[in-house]
Amino acid sequence: MLLFLNQFNIIKPNELKITIIDLASFQLTKKLNSSSNIILIFILPYSAELNAAERVWLYLKNQFCYKIFETIAQMQEEMHQIIRQLLTVERTK
Repeated sequence: MLLFLNQFNIIKPNELKITIIDLASFQLTKKLNSSSNIILIFILPYSAELNAAERVWLYLKNQFCYKIFETIAQMQEEMHQIIRQLLTVERTK
């Protein structure tokens, strides 16, 4: 996370950036908020509904419920199709 924030800071360094992150233990280091132009807002513990990535995983999980694949390649292709569909839907909004 620290590497990401350092790289993020390089892009338009004079711009104020507000980043919302969860309370993963690896993110709870004092070194994280060392930049004056990046504000970190931590979401509440046990609030997966506020974390966009968690909502994507829930959607993917629901798409795969009760499906049986004969090969990993078939599962990967199904995952790729679902993700492509998600990206297409998001781009049209």
